[in-house]
Amino acid sequence: MKVLLIGWNENAQKCAESIFASKHRLVGFVAPEGFDIKSVKLYCEKKDINFAVLSKQNLIEYVKKLSPDIIVSASWPWILKSDVYLYPKYGTINVHASLLPKNRGQHPLNWAIIRGEKQTGVTIHYIGEGIDDGDIILQQALPIEINDNINSVRDKVIHLGAELVVQALDLIQKGKAPARKQNQAEASFAPKRLPGDGEISWGAPSKDIFNLIRALAKPYPSAFSYKKRGGIVKISKAFVPDRPGVVIGKYKNLFIVTTGDGVILVKSQDLEVGDKLYIPE
Repeated sequence: MKVLLIGWNENAQKCAESIFASKHRLVGFVAPEGFDIKSVKLYCEKKDINFAVLSKQNLIEYVKKLSPDIIVSASWPWILKSDVYLYPKYGTINVHASLLPKNRGQHPLNWAIIRGEKQTGVTIHYIGEGIDDGDIILQQALPIEINDNINSVRDKVIHLGAELVVQALDLIQKGKAPARKQNQAEASFAPKRLPGDGEISWGAPSKDIFNLIRALAKPYPSAFSYKKRGGIVKISKAFVPDRPGVVIGKYKNLFIVTTGDGVILVKSQDLEVGDKLYIPE
């Protein structure tokens, strides 16, 4: 099939690489105006792939010019109009970084980590009128481990998405692609996050603060706080002890001991940093 890919970041480039290496023909790559497209542009130049940087208003004319059999959207930032997504013979499919209908929207991975979810995944679905609510073709889950942050989760999702999109194209070409309706009652949303949303509320549970910090690790803006005497503090990494009863440090003449929901400062002449204390049943 003739495939037109629209997108701009590592996710889009990895999908382009996967499609280019498949039996399908990547006839073009469209990046949106106003985004950092240096890497994808260089890739297309090396592979001699038609490349264009377009506004959402000009996209339809380019689609008509290339006349693809299908459009693949991978991190396209704008809602597509029906004259675009319905134009190709096989319509338009999207590579979405969540297990739809969960976490629809622009920042699904950040929200999944912030909410403490144990897994995420990739959904390949048809684009329709609503936001990420089209029929599902393929879907596969990935775990979110305690040591993951946004970068490690995103890397796993990008590689999985590049694999699944070619599988979906193969199924569509053979006329064997499923089209499973989403359960609207189970939908949740992951709206766009702004840098100011990363301020830490120190009164929150330790686990919630930990999740916020790892969800916003660089190159994202980082979680932050303010010093009372003035100045901003950016925090890029944190950990939550996975075992209570461990002496993890000292503060002045007090020992810091992990508990079931955080830490406590205790005074004792019998402790040393590194001690592990007995936990009664």
